Amino acid sequence: MLRALTAVLLYTSSPHEDASRARLLTEVGEKVVTTILADHTSSLYHCLRTVVPSKLIGACLRFLAAMVMQGVESAKKLQSTFNFAYKPLTIFVNKSAPIAVGLCWW
Repeated sequence: MLRALTAVLLYTSSPHEDASRARLLTEVGEKVVTTILADHTSSLYHCLRTVVPSKLIGACLRFLAAMVMQGVESAKKLQSTFNFAYKPLTIFVNKSAPIAVGLCWW
């Protein structure tokens, strides 16, 4: 599911020749971001816990990156809504973390 949503967000954030289509796709992408942040933030937090498989963590990190790639408004919404101080997320900044975050991207 995260892969599919990531693909949608990457498509909607990519440049398009037709201005009206680009505007429509931007609106769709922003709506997806708004809906996910409003209704499914706890699921994103769950996906980022260290007890879940690293592939799921990587998919969630890629999804968060795709949300930011939607544009300034989406990045601001993510920054204001998502709690980056959430306890399970602190493991990613710890140098002795049991999960190599860089490997999650592959």
